[in-house]
Amino acid sequence: MPQGVRLSSAAGTFNNNQIVIQSLNGTAGSSDFAASGVISNYLGYLFTPGQPLRGTLNVTSHNFNVNEFMVDPVSEKPTAGAVKAAPAKADGVVPIPKFFDLVLNSKVDNVTYDNLKLQNANGTVTVKNEVASLKNLTFNTLGATFGTTGSYNTQDLAHPKFDLGLNIQNLDFQKAFGAFNTVKALVPLASAVQGVFNTKFSASGEMGQDMLPKLSSLSGSGLFDIVKAAVLQSPTLTQIASLTTLPELKNLIVQNREVKAQIVNGNLVVQPFDLTVGDIKMTLGGSNSLQGLLSYVAAINAPTGKLGSAVSNKLTQLTGVQNIQGTDRVTLGLNIGGNMTSPTVKLTSGSLKDQGKTIVTNVVKTKLTSALLDLANKNRAKTDSTQKATAITQQNAQEQLNLEMQKRKMEAQEKAKQAIGKGLNSLFGGVRKPATPATPAATPAPADTTKKP
Repeated sequence: MPQGVRLSSAAGTFNNNQIVIQSLNGTAGSSDFAASGVISNYLGYLFTPGQPLRGTLNVTSHNFNVNEFMVDPVSEKPTAGAVKAAPAKADGVVPIPKFFDLVLNSKVDNVTYDNLKLQNANGTVTVKNEVASLKNLTFNTLGATFGTTGSYNTQDLAHPKFDLGLNIQNLDFQKAFGAFNTVKALVPLASAVQGVFNTKFSASGEMGQDMLPKLSSLSGSGLFDIVKAAVLQSPTLTQIASLTTLPELKNLIVQNREVKAQIVNGNLVVQPFDLTVGDIKMTLGGSNSLQGLLSYVAAINAPTGKLGSAVSNKLTQLTGVQNIQGTDRVTLGLNIGGNMTSPTVKLTSGSLKDQGKTIVTNVVKTKLTSALLDLANKNRAKTDSTQKATAITQQNAQEQLNLEMQKRKMEAQEKAKQAIGKGLNSLFGGVRKPATPATPAATPAPADTTKKP
């Protein structure tokens, strides 16, 4: 581990099969820990490549700094921030060990994660095959209570994945907007809202190197339960109030209102929801993008007598009804675009019927369908690209195989040619051996002419 581990005390028993940890105390960087439990197959893990370390541990800590465990997602080495005593922000991926098969029952008093301080973190973490699965993990932060389930997958360390189910109670809008980049990007309206909300929301996507979700990869859905909120000093509401000549719409008080939403292809799609301000009824829905662009529609059903002459004249053009002021109520259709700081609001339709809900619902359905189609096309293009790359790889491999087979064929032909040549030489005499020279006949000895006595 990049920050180093020090053990202050340990007690237990062991044999060839397992280690029973009665108590284990130490530190990892600035984090303290205490553990007990059973570890098995430790010898296989240490001495046989690919053998898993199995076990169940009960882990407690007073202070645990997740930021110190960050590593570079490609090199798998500690990042610069990971070796500091207490880095302010996360700056690398937390890897899940490949050959761990562990169940961790954890209880941590204080956790530092990025710029957040979590208290009373309790839950079960299962670690297996480079995936950490969370079960019934609860903690407190920002004055709210969080409950989570889900998983974190680092099988591809350069592209770690996550899926998360959130159950949040009594979270302040302003604190959420200040702490979470996801809220800033997907719920920009939260910057103008004072109050608290609950939510049950599920989301999945890819984690970035900073251990924060890549917003463009997000998908999810859920429900926001607005306990009590006030929307004050909003440029959008100011424009709506000015255009409709309904000053009571400048500020909104919302209580006990449920809002359904989905995250699709980098867009937050808000399902239609109703608001009541005095004798004015409003239905609002639409979407906003990661770039902060608004695309909402609003239908306002109001007493005709409250509308100014300019609005009445515009409604006469839109509806063809000459005596608008002689009617009881009218529904105004508004398109809201631009962004949170520079919104644009236009009156696009009018009706003498109270059909605001229908108008907004149809528009939001169209926006959701369009977002889903864009996501499907994006995924199809990614799949096509992957298949093309795979096909090219397979083609290159086949070409390499063909070349290798051709090379072997040529080598075999050359060997056969040489063998045939040797056979022909042997059959037809080939190169003659030089004759062995004959041994010359012995010269007869000369006759003995010496006379005998």
